[in-house]
Amino acid sequence: MSASEVAVLLSWLSCCGSALWRYSSNSPSYRIFSTRSVIKLEYEGTSFSKWSVPEYCNVQNETSPTTKLRCSSSGMHYIKPVGTGIDTDEERYLQVDNSDFCFLWYYKLMLCPCPPLYINFFELDGDEVGGPSFRTWRVTVPMRPDDAIKEIKGNPVAFQDCFVANFATVVISPFELQPSNLSLLPLTSPAGTPLLFSRSTCTPTFAVIVSDMETFQTNDSFRTWVRVRVPPNILSDEDRHKVTGSKSKSIVAMWTEHEIYLGYPSLQFVKIGTTTELRILLHLPKTAKPSVIIWDKHRLYYCYQDFSKNGVIQTTTGEENLSTISDGSSIHQVFADYYGNIVVKMENNVMFYFKMNIVDALKLPLWINKETKSVLLLSLSTQVYLVRVIDNNTIEADDYPLNLEVKSTTYKIKEKCPYMVFHNNIIHNFYFLDKGKNLTFWAKIIYPENLGLTVILESYGPKLFHWQQQVQYEIALGYCTKTLEISFFQRVDYLNVKDYFSMVFDDNGFIEDIKVNFIIWEIHGRNDYSFTKTMKESGCLNVAQTWESMIQLNKSAPLEHVWGPENYKTCFSYAIGKPGDLSQPYEIINISNNNSIYWPSHHSGMYVFSVKILDPNYSFCNLVTIFAVETYGVIPR
Repeated sequence: MSASEVAVLLSWLSCCGSALWRYSSNSPSYRIFSTRSVIKLEYEGTSFSKWSVPEYCNVQNETSPTTKLRCSSSGMHYIKPVGTGIDTDEERYLQVDNSDFCFLWYYKLMLCPCPPLYINFFELDGDEVGGPSFRTWRVTVPMRPDDAIKEIKGNPVAFQDCFVANFATVVISPFELQPSNLSLLPLTSPAGTPLLFSRSTCTPTFAVIVSDMETFQTNDSFRTWVRVRVPPNILSDEDRHKVTGSKSKSIVAMWTEHEIYLGYPSLQFVKIGTTTELRILLHLPKTAKPSVIIWDKHRLYYCYQDFSKNGVIQTTTGEENLSTISDGSSIHQVFADYYGNIVVKMENNVMFYFKMNIVDALKLPLWINKETKSVLLLSLSTQVYLVRVIDNNTIEADDYPLNLEVKSTTYKIKEKCPYMVFHNNIIHNFYFLDKGKNLTFWAKIIYPENLGLTVILESYGPKLFHWQQQVQYEIALGYCTKTLEISFFQRVDYLNVKDYFSMVFDDNGFIEDIKVNFIIWEIHGRNDYSFTKTMKESGCLNVAQTWESMIQLNKSAPLEHVWGPENYKTCFSYAIGKPGDLSQPYEIINISNNNSIYWPSHHSGMYVFSVKILDPNYSFCNLVTIFAVETYGVIPR
């Protein structure tokens, strides 16, 4: 190749090969992207001339590669850099809302003297309205390791003609990280390899990234980070520079209706047993149903809804080999969030998007340079963000506007939907339904009259729930509005079942006013108190259960496991229990039976009681709490 040909090639690569543009706002995770927002535009390349924007949007400096944009009207706005050799594919349609929200809640975390309680300072922060920060409310929140995602909500109070938007965030006990010690030696992957990464499923803000320059670690989604290094003479130089993914541990568990397999990085799968053996070993009910996605270097394979849907994910153009439309690059990462979104990132940063139970993938606009090494992770606000390892041996983390990029891409396809509007109130990927509770969803569709569209509920998996549905119609001005309302509930009666624990499998909890039976016991073994009601006064037909009788039946069990919803028997039926002395104290309390505990008038002391819900139809949860009572006896005269 001649020198002139090389110069032409290098010129083309600089003008077109690495050109891209992106946008940002001051709002974390792009939560507020509206007519009130300042949108920052950034073009990366050498062929830029100016920005092309709609007439109702104003660019601060249309000839600057880096500038600011404001749009006075809401809608899908066409934004595109103009210049020699810039591809038409680099246009975007940004959805700018006409929102009444321009503030977000945020928090600061501080460890209190008694872990795991944390003090959270919830504050208001102005977006781009130019107002001051409000530091008004201070809230103390008890933390639990199994309750990481919090949503900060406030009353609809306006500040500067704006409302404060709700904000979901991950608030967990942080891992302690060792500070960086630059006198130690770095751990790296082999030169030229893609980034290796690991993140904790239960603690998504904790992650480790291994590059061919350093190993980085964070406990707060790379807001801060440290380098992981080792002392000299611990490892040889060769060992320090060849950190690779684990080859001994499995990376995926897969199962059919009858068998269970573990998959390894070498794409080998080993059968470890049957589903029947696993259920017996773990005392599991028949609720686990397969729904998985697996991939190789070029394709993704899906298995949805209990093996009823299987195949290969393909793009909107029908392409199954993602490398073919990614300049030959291989799949580097398949990222899934809490909301069913799945992003496939190639090694050269080309990205594809689809949702769980969807079989078509969208190719998204290029966001970062193809030569940059990056990883997708989950941020503190439960949204996706991009971590980049840059040339000066450091880390940069930025929010990625996945929702906006998907809307821009789908808008460009210009597919016409048969309906005008489709709304629903399903905002989470999964919900918990406890005993005695109903869960109601609605979906509304508006379409031209006589098209005959409808909303369909598909159900698969074990039949744990019943549901009722109601459809409402309204026709006006040539359009039909159809609303489907669905309520889910249970009809299982857990009283007197043969094996209570075979039917109880959820261990998540909630708090509310208690209106059902509960029992109490003094945790230090004190029994110098009694109950105001007898079994007869409470209406018992047979002798009721008592602590003494339940301890005799369960001598080997700890006190807290002696009596509970799993072995509760009512005394209000002739068919259950045995006749006997009904003048004994009735040791079960609820909000309406007027039963209570009392002490002799001369007693003084401190009592610490545990409380447990006794009603087997109230909750799947083991609902227990503790309270203390200090008594003051009558002073003798």
